[in-house]
Amino acid sequence: MNPNVEILIEILDDLRKEPESARPRLEAKASIHSAIAVTESLLGLTVAVNDLANRTIGRLNELTRAIDAATAQARQSSDESSNLSKKLNTLTVWIALAAIASAAGTIAQAMIALSSHPK
Repeated sequence: MNPNVEILIEILDDLRKEPESARPRLEAKASIHSAIAVTESLLGLTVAVNDLANRTIGRLNELTRAIDAATAQARQSSDESSNLSKKLNTLTVWIALAAIASAAGTIAQAMIALSSHPK
């Protein structure tokens, strides 16, 4: 238990036991210890809030680094995908040219075959 709370409980017991003439002194003592208890509680709360804020900032920094890393990886994947797409497009053009050349060869063979065939 908080020492100031224990002192306040003792003061409350003293208020019940002591004569009325001691009341102002005990009330002043209780006020002082109450102010000390409130101040210590506020200090503890301030420390807790600062600690929470620091840990939150730390977590946010970790998340920011993770997002940056994921963004860099996504950028790299996008660049690789773009390069692969360009290579596939080039390959498609070459395949189309090969198909046209093959068709031209087939037509040429057919024409030769027709021209050499007796009528």
